[in-house]
Amino acid sequence: GWNNGTIAFFGAASLFDENGWRDNSPSEVNQLFGKASYRGDKLDLHFSTLIVDTNLVGNGLIPSEEYRQDRAGVFTAPDTTENRLQQFQLAAAFQVNDTFSVTGQVYRRTSRRDSQGADVYTDFDNQYVRRNLTAGEEYTCLFETSENNRYNIPDYYVIDLPNGDPFSSPDYINFVLSADIDAAFATLDASQFNVELPDEVVALAQSSINFWKNFQATEIFKAANDGETISLAGGEITPYSNNESSYQYQPKVELSNLKNTNDLFAYLAGAEGAFYYYTTDGVKHLIVPKPPTNADECAGDINNDGLRVDGPEGGSQTVDGGAYSQTNPGVVDGTPTAVLTDNTIDQMTDGASIQFNWNTEKHKFMIGASVDRPTAEYTSTQQLGLLTADREFYYAPDEIRDQYVAADVPISNNNFEGEQLTKSLYFSETWSPVETWHFNVSARYNDTQGENRMKSREYGVGFVPSLAQLEAFPDYFDVCAPGEDCPTGYVIPDTSSLLNEEEKESFSYYSLNPSFGVAWQARDDLNIYANFSQGVRVPSVIELGCALDKTPVGSKGIYKSLRENRTCSLPSTLSGDPYLPQIKAQTVEIGLRGVIDDYLQWNLSAYQTNIKDDLYLV
Repeated sequence: GWNNGTIAFFGAASLFDENGWRDNSPSEVNQLFGKASYRGDKLDLHFSTLIVDTNLVGNGLIPSEEYRQDRAGVFTAPDTTENRLQQFQLAAAFQVNDTFSVTGQVYRRTSRRDSQGADVYTDFDNQYVRRNLTAGEEYTCLFETSENNRYNIPDYYVIDLPNGDPFSSPDYINFVLSADIDAAFATLDASQFNVELPDEVVALAQSSINFWKNFQATEIFKAANDGETISLAGGEITPYSNNESSYQYQPKVELSNLKNTNDLFAYLAGAEGAFYYYTTDGVKHLIVPKPPTNADECAGDINNDGLRVDGPEGGSQTVDGGAYSQTNPGVVDGTPTAVLTDNTIDQMTDGASIQFNWNTEKHKFMIGASVDRPTAEYTSTQQLGLLTADREFYYAPDEIRDQYVAADVPISNNNFEGEQLTKSLYFSETWSPVETWHFNVSARYNDTQGENRMKSREYGVGFVPSLAQLEAFPDYFDVCAPGEDCPTGYVIPDTSSLLNEEEKESFSYYSLNPSFGVAWQARDDLNIYANFSQGVRVPSVIELGCALDKTPVGSKGIYKSLRENRTCSLPSTLSGDPYLPQIKAQTVEIGLRGVIDDYLQWNLSAYQTNIKDDLYLV
């Protein structure tokens, strides 16, 4: 440090680096503090900053059997936490006169915590093994959609059947009597190609194609709280529709079956039942899709899951082999063995305060106000991978079977953000009626308003899928524009819809915290004192992140959080917290203090603190 009586500077640094007593467990803690001050006749200014950078490696728990073999060993790695903190504070004091002064401060504190933890992954629950596609294998049946196809559905021709009778239509007869599929479509007129369709038919066709082309992914990765139900049923039966639906577009099975083009009668029979619409004149209009462009190579059969691997005793092979017996092996190649959890917490707090101070012979009085605004953002993801021989996690999307989405992209568990605003008024009065007696009374009133916004991962009601259950599949069929490079293998779905819609929770806290004290200067070298004080702490934004919403829902009054099966994947020590009240501490203290020969100061006290609604990490 350095000063010249008016300006002063001070700095300090602390650097800590160790390898740790366990394998692969180095840690670093670096701290830097700086302060600059100005002192004038009436004005004091102080600016300080604190910067902290830590890299901590813990490597978690280890089975007791392995611990007995090697105390320094680790079970899985990594288990790291990186912390970054910056704090800046400006404080000022202005001496108006001999008995009155004004003090104040403003500050900002930011921090970021990144933690990663690897664990062994075994949550397969008799899951079927699905093979990767071989080189050049095309699973998806691709249907061309031309430029004049305004609906983005497979190119089609419309064949009219008067009164719904196929044999009354020359177009129908000419089609089924043709030599092959190309000749059959050549019998149709260009005016019948991609003609305008009724709006309700188009809506059904688009919805059905989007749903059924990869219905497993649609079900698993659909928005958990989209609040929208799309009907895939056809039109109602009408007087003019021959006792069948007035329109229909059902691609679930029939669209992929169009790869089988040898039987032209069956080709149109499929359209009769799955792709058509009626007009009020009783005419049935067949919507006849053209066959897939890769009909000779594609599979696309919903009813035949050709991706499952046969087991050693018949049936389909499961990952752990448990579907057969306790002795049959599972499948190692391509199976993820580890999961990495990645958590990030960003926090920022801004605050300011001002105090007015009076200092007279018998009274020392202070009144002040402050405002503090902490904010926090939390994200948590998990991703599947593999373990090295030393059980260290690594990403391996190219080594893990394509069925596992979580091996290719991180899966969000919870994303939330929150903020609080605390406004405070406080005062303190110390009265000294005589030189040896001092009485103090003070109080602080706090008003805290907070709001959290959280998105949790959930599928439907009552079911949160494991990472292994988030499976990828190839599309059974898809539409593809000419020249477009369309995938025919496994498709990585959009995982953003796994998170529920944002849930908002508001919190309000109020408190009045008094303090009383008395001190008696019994002798020049002996002071006797006693005091009572109360303090509170509002739960932080992070601690409130998984608060239980006890709002009663339904006739049975089930808590809202339980009724909606809300899940919380915040740090495990905070999971499922109930609604958290303020933490209140009341302290009573009595003591003696003094000096001996002006060289030694001493203090002897007895105190008791009662804490209510404290928070513990377990």
